[in-house]
Amino acid sequence: LPTVVSEVNVTIIPSEVCNTYYVGRIRDAMFCAGKEQGGADACQGDSGGPLSCFNGSRYELAGLISWGVGCGRAKMPGVYTKTQSFVPWISDVITSNQL
Repeated sequence: LPTVVSEVNVTIIPSEVCNTYYVGRIRDAMFCAGKEQGGADACQGDSGGPLSCFNGSRYELAGLISWGVGCGRAKMPGVYTKTQSFVPWISDVITSNQL
């Protein structure tokens, strides 16, 4: 396992565009990020890792890497779980377990 944390700057790709790359497999609770020309992406072993976005005053967790095809391939960006889609469920679990 690596002993150094790595990071890469990626661009969120519109779902309509990403769905052309992945033939309609991108669902509402997913989004894609990478570089359309390739070269910057998540890779094997990164699953569950965060994608954070700066909102003007702080960083927010936007997604968790879920899957992709290869690493850094053109028109094959990483596919992330959209954390915002799960906020109600997370809140319910926290409340019901008094966390």
